[in-house]
Order: sequence, then structure tokens, then C-alpha cells
Amino acid sequence: MFLMSVIIPCYNELESLDLLYKKSLYITKNYDIEIIFVDNGSNDGTKEKFNSLRSSNKIRFFNIQENRGYGFGIKNFIEFCNGEYIGWTHADLQTDLFDVIKAYDIIKNNIKRNNKKIVLKGKRFGRPFKDKFFSDAMSLLSSILFFPLSTYEICAQPSIFHKSMKEEIKIAPNSYEFDVYIFLVALIKGYKPYRFPVLFPERIYGESHWNKNIVSKMIFIKSMFFSLVRIFLKKRLLAHKLF
Repeated sequence: MFLMSVIIPCYNELESLDLLYKKSLYITKNYDIEIIFVDNGSNDGTKEKFNSLRSSNKIRFFNIQENRGYGFGIKNFIEFCNGEYIGWTHADLQTDLFDVIKAYDIIKNNIKRNNKKIVLKGKRFGRPFKDKFFSDAMSLLSSILFFPLSTYEICAQPSIFHKSMKEEIKIAPNSYEFDVYIFLVALIKGYKPYRFPVLFPERIYGESHWNKNIVSKMIFIKSMFFSLVRIFLKKRLLAHKLF
């Protein structure tokens, strides 16, 4: 059993893997954290790269043959996590893997206070104005729907939850709505949120799989909008008893 398990879903992020692996070696050597890499059906040689990297009891590699969505690659490996706290972060290097150390320190401080029912998320800084504008718009909508819950920067990484959230994670959407769903469910169920600052620079390698142009942004926002509304309606109709 570890204090924290972190899943890194990788979809065509081959060029990022060497640095992610080096950071994983440092983290797992110095902290009670295990890291699970998941090839989310990549076609850029990620599977072969996984085979060339050395696994251990704290760094493991898994492959999915066909990409079935960002969330699918996370929720189907939750059962492989051995941590008291479980979570994930992105593989694109816009979210620094070392940010999980910040979450680790927050968790340790809360355990000392006997407070385990917490959810942790980064709070992004350094984003381009146009991307921040779209995030702020979605944050405003979710804040209205779920007042008084704090839903700002709801898609920021890393995302860390107590293992008691496992069953909710397993039934979350396969798409990019996955993060929104899990975070809102945790807040509705009374988990205490902790936000901490993380930098979000431009990509070093590759390109975003959804944030490519104005059309892809609008498709993503439309999907996110209806996801928020569905969660809101279920919350209201079931009188705060989830799904």
C-alpha cells in the first residue's frame, strides 16, 4: 500500500515519455508514490517505448489496444492502484509531474489532522488569454449551476482523490468530461477541495487532441456544457443523492 497512486494516460505523447520517466524515477525513489503509465491506444510508438523502459513495484506500464477516450484509459486501471489516494495527470508536459509532490504534502498534512475526505486539484497559471477565457466561461457556468460549490478551473491537473471515490470513478464518462464529472461528484458528496498553484506553459511537443482551433474548442465547450447540465439535473432530481 502506498500513500498515493498516480495514473498518467498517454495518447500519442511519445516525445514526452523520457522526461516523464526520469521524473517518475525521482518521485518514486523519494516519496511514497506509485506511478502507472497507460498507453491509451497510441499509434506513435508509445507501446514500444513502454517496452524499453524498466518497470518496478512503483512504476508500471499498461497498454490499451484501441483509444476509447481520455477517461477510459484512467478508470479502467483504477483497480491497479494501491494507494490510499488515487489520481491522474496529463502526459503532455504542460502539467509538471512534480506537481503531484505538492498534492502529496497537502495529503500528509491533512492526515495529521485526521481529515482524509479531501479532493485535490491544481489551479493553473500562465495560460494564454484565449484559453483562459474559455475556462473562465465554463467556470462561471458551473459556479451558477452548482452554487455554492467552488468549481473554478475544474479541468486543472493533477487530480487526486481518496480511494473511497473509486466506484464513482469507474462509472464516469470515457470522454474529456471525465474530470468535470468526478470533481463535481466529489464536491456534491462533501469532499473538501484543496487547490494549489501550478504552471501551465505552452506545449513542448506535439499538439493538443482537442484544443487545436476555434472549432475544436467550441465542440469541447458544447460537450462540457451538456455534461454540466446533466450532472446538475441528476443532482436536483435525486435530491442530492447521486445517481
